[in-house]
Amino acid sequence: MRTLQQRTPLAELPWLNNFLIARGFERTSSGNFTNGRATLRFDGWVLHAIPDDRTKTWRSDLSEATPESIRQLLVPLLASPSFLSHAELEQRRGRDVMLGENLASIAEAIAAGPDSPTGRQLRGFLWSMYNGHHLINLYSAKEDLEGEHRKRMLDVLGGWMDGYISEDALQTALTASGEMDRWDTVKLGGTEEARLVTVIHDVETLIKSVSPSQSHVDFAAARRNLIMALDTLKLNR
Repeated sequence: MRTLQQRTPLAELPWLNNFLIARGFERTSSGNFTNGRATLRFDGWVLHAIPDDRTKTWRSDLSEATPESIRQLLVPLLASPSFLSHAELEQRRGRDVMLGENLASIAEAIAAGPDSPTGRQLRGFLWSMYNGHHLINLYSAKEDLEGEHRKRMLDVLGGWMDGYISEDALQTALTASGEMDRWDTVKLGGTEEARLVTVIHDVETLIKSVSPSQSHVDFAAARRNLIMALDTLKLNR
């Protein structure tokens, strides 16, 4: 087995060179790579990652790390703003502007017609990303949303899933759309209450007909939750 002194320097390993080239870094000397902004310097198996502002050098001894763990370490580091190339940084700025514009357009559409089919779909969409309490029926969304609204929703969904839309941005959109003010104004009406009572009765019928089993336990838990929901909604009327 090779000793640390006999090992090939990390910067000379082909897989690392290919990994860095794929992310826009070019070799400038035997152990240095740059993308025009940030610099990666390898001293044997010690990495010095120097961001664009040159203020906080990140150092790590990788002598005991596997190639896979080195990749896992570098991927988030090189994706941070201080280590992006000029082109990547400009692309990110453009994406952020586009996502902000799409969120603002969704908020405007909701404010213009909160109870329209489009408004209801977009309201549920924003809340589902913000607090996870709303389910989205994709079939209904496809039918209720016009092409432009559908495209904006898909762009925002992709940006949110990739981590580019913050909770603050969602909260701003919900506020601009009137949803934050509207949250406490929506009350349970007589029709909705009657439907909920019917569901509770249906679940109670199932409980009486199902043999002792896990299903019986699950139905009983569902009944308790429905009754609690009904009581809470009545208190908030």
